[in-house]
Amino acid sequence: MTRRMLYKCKLANACTIDQYCRKKCQACRHAKCLTMGMKPECVLKRLVKKCKEPAKTAASKMAAKTASKMAAKTKKLLPVKTESPPPTSPPGGLAPHEYDCIHKLVFFQEQLEHPTSEDLRRIAELTWVETEPFSQYAAQLLATTDLNAKLIVEFTKRLPGFLALNQHDQIAILKGSSSECVCLRMARCYDEVNDTIVLVQNLTYSIAPWDTSDHAAAINNHSLLEFCRKVHRLNLDNAEMSMLMGVVVFSDRIHIRDKQQVEFMQTSYIDLLRKYVGMNPNKPANHLNNILNLLTDLRALHEMNSRHILSFWQRGQKFPVLLGELWDVEKIQ
Repeated sequence: MTRRMLYKCKLANACTIDQYCRKKCQACRHAKCLTMGMKPECVLKRLVKKCKEPAKTAASKMAAKTASKMAAKTKKLLPVKTESPPPTSPPGGLAPHEYDCIHKLVFFQEQLEHPTSEDLRRIAELTWVETEPFSQYAAQLLATTDLNAKLIVEFTKRLPGFLALNQHDQIAILKGSSSECVCLRMARCYDEVNDTIVLVQNLTYSIAPWDTSDHAAAINNHSLLEFCRKVHRLNLDNAEMSMLMGVVVFSDRIHIRDKQQVEFMQTSYIDLLRKYVGMNPNKPANHLNNILNLLTDLRALHEMNSRHILSFWQRGQKFPVLLGELWDVEKIQ
């Protein structure tokens, strides 16, 4: 920090930083320090304070040495006390691997949460092609959802335990959970003041005027906004949100073959979330239950999303390739 040097990671900023490997990558170590809440100004203040401390004189050094010898002799005369071994896990009851897992989840979520400027420019160009108001709205909404789906797929691939599943179950999980994960990520973009979901820049998602149109192709997003309000009231931090995402991903889905392994992974994420919530005494007593209750709402939104897909298709809207594959648009038709 004092030299103001910039470090670069050679492994895509995914190095494991713990007490054994912390010196292998300075870039990831610096990132983890900032994630933990360390501040550069605190380091500088400490250095200044150290520099201002008066140097020890020879007399003071001799006095300290004599005092330490006397303390050693006194200690031999005292009865021996059995001391408890030092804790082997981080504060809060988390095991070292759990502690490391949470920070990995937060890092990956923050890394894959925001779209690039190129992605935003591509979405903005869609409004120039469409002329009808609903077509503009639907094209931008689908493009933004497709972009979120891509980021969610990349996040899911980095979830501990996902790559250990067989390829068939990986695909089944991606198809089954992508819709719910998109809704969960949309809740992160909720604007309480205007009661809207700010997807990207000028594109907002609210109670659209088309939800009062013909019932055959109605778009009812009241449930989604109510879900966003509920998530906003819970005030989830990045760690809770990323662990909840893991619980959603490893839910029971159709076409999964190794259901026992998927259930084990979901239980592991729930236990990790329970320990993390228990570390914060300021959280309400029912905070964990309120978080897990969101799973029921997400299942209902998953069913609603299927009806929206049909609605868009009936209006002749084209789906991006990734969304078409994840949501099996051809089967819904």
